[in-house]
This record gives sequence, C-alpha cells and structure tokens, in this order.
Amino acid sequence: MNTKDKEDSDKLLVAVTDILKNWCNTCRYKDKSKKEQDDDNTINSDSKTTYTYFIQQNNWVKIGSSTDPIRRAESLSHYTPHKTHLLYYTAQVTESDMHKKFQSLRTKGEWFSYTQEIKTYIQSLIKKDYELELEQEAESIM
Repeated sequence: MNTKDKEDSDKLLVAVTDILKNWCNTCRYKDKSKKEQDDDNTINSDSKTTYTYFIQQNNWVKIGSSTDPIRRAESLSHYTPHKTHLLYYTAQVTESDMHKKFQSLRTKGEWFSYTQEIKTYIQSLIKKDYELELEQEAESIM
C-alpha cells in the first residue's frame, strides 16, 4: 500500500468511526434531555463495570482498563508531552485479551504500535457495541 492509499484508508477509518459514534449517540439520546445525555457521558467512578479503553498518542495506542475511562484519559493527558485521544472504550472485551491479541505490536507495558490492524479491530468493536445497543433497544420496546 502506498502512502496516499494509507492516508486515504486512515481518513476513511476516521470517517466511519465518527459515523458509528453518531449513530450510537442518536439511538442512545433520541428521547433524552440534555441533562440526561450529560449524565450518560459521565461514567460513575463507583461503577462496578470495568471498561477496556484505547487511548491514542501519536503512533501508539495504550490499551488498559478502568471503571472510568474518560477520567483515565484526562489524567493521562496531564503527564504526557503529546496530545492523547480516547479512541474508544467498551465492556465487551478484557484488557488481558487485548494484550494477548496484539502482543506482536507491544512496544512497552500497555503501549502498542497503532497499526491498521488495531484501527480495524476498534471499528469492529464499535460496530458490535452499536448492534448490541440496537438489540437492547428493540427488546425494551417489545
């Protein structure tokens, strides 16, 4: 794959991610007030749910777990010289499974090379979570 094709592929991946996130948010928020939406975006740190998160920094991605991945991403951004981006978080996979899956891409600790393989996998997680959310909403209607 030449450089132009890789850049086009990366742009497409970002666009698809944005579309799927917007779809998820549309389903999640269609009947909620702004206050309820804001409450949903704040994960309760007392929550028992542990999320696996993907935080990008330059050409690396940190794969970790937290009960509050949004706060974790914010805290990480305070002690690193480079800009970080919380790419996605989910309760559908475990941190240890992700570390095993991407072992060949590990650079140090919880940091991995941010490759097309990881980008594509994150896309599949977004799609799975979206489909799960649609199923749950359909069940609640019935």
